[in-house]
Amino acid sequence: MSRTSYQFLLALGAAALATGPVVAQDPGTPTGYITLGAAYSERYGETAFATISEENLFGTGIGAGLSAEYSRSGYRISADLDTGFTLPVAGSAIAPELDISVYLDERKWQDAAYSNRRAGIDADLRFSVNERLNLVAGYFFYDDTLSNVAATTSPLIAAEAGQQTASGAKLGLYFDSTDNPLRPESGLSLGVTARYAGLGGDSNWTSLTANAALYQPLPMNGIASLSVTGGQIRSLDGNAIRITDRAFLGYDLPRGFAFGGLGPRDFAGAVNSPLGGETYAAASIATDFPMFETRSGTVYGGIFWEGGSVWDLQNTTGGAMPLVDDSLNWRASYGISLSWVGPFGNLRLSWADAYLRQSYDITQPVSLTFSTSF
Repeated sequence: MSRTSYQFLLALGAAALATGPVVAQDPGTPTGYITLGAAYSERYGETAFATISEENLFGTGIGAGLSAEYSRSGYRISADLDTGFTLPVAGSAIAPELDISVYLDERKWQDAAYSNRRAGIDADLRFSVNERLNLVAGYFFYDDTLSNVAATTSPLIAAEAGQQTASGAKLGLYFDSTDNPLRPESGLSLGVTARYAGLGGDSNWTSLTANAALYQPLPMNGIASLSVTGGQIRSLDGNAIRITDRAFLGYDLPRGFAFGGLGPRDFAGAVNSPLGGETYAAASIATDFPMFETRSGTVYGGIFWEGGSVWDLQNTTGGAMPLVDDSLNWRASYGISLSWVGPFGNLRLSWADAYLRQSYDITQPVSLTFSTSF
């Protein structure tokens, strides 16, 4: 989930209230937006959320964002500041852009059974090879704190409590020829990102992630899409990868499973903790067609098949159960969806049957996703 776009996942019902521009010093030039909303989900219960985004804070050219989610089962608060510079290179047609962002993210949900607070900084140097291809090289640092671990949490997670820092470099290559960032109808997007943590800090690991998505128009204004994603993180010093750096799947991919509902899990007695994994892969095939128009947008209907898995842990003993199963076990689902695409975002209701699963997986047939970007 990108910090530069807002995507809030919820299930069984949502109400987006009001989204409007925040006007800067020039009243004719809005540079930010406010979003307010309320929702109900199986995971979080009744939830209220608010987001404010400003691209030109007090006319300084600095972007700022603040978002908050609150429910009876917990909360999440995040904030970020970012700014960018163009760095002209004498004698070269390529002018790289330097983007610097500082962020803070704090969350505490009862189902996670621990609190997590992360503060960090990213500095990215972006080279636009052409209008579709970008090369990004950068530096990252974050300070991560895991605390308030509940008694019913897996001992494997409790052993990771405390503070940890990561400092390192990253390199990414991204291609995008899609025609619409909210609902692409044609085009291809590709991305590969490699990261290394070990330039100071407490962490020493490497990771590689990749994703691809292809969109193709169909007759009757339909769209077919194929997307794949995968990644792996590996420790370089023999220490286990922390849970906050491991991968989790479920809820939105593959649909039909709760978030963290598939993959390695430590469950025995009162303990039932998803552990994530160091390797993951997932794919989605979907089609949708316009059904009817409303005053504020278009309603689409579609079908989909999705599959994937997350696996691979360094520590599989020492938990509540004698041995955690971290082997590769594929999961899959199929289903139908209804989506509304309007001026303020994309609302998608899905029903999925998780027909390929493990006995200990947690399923969630119905999901509702609301996403909007600023």
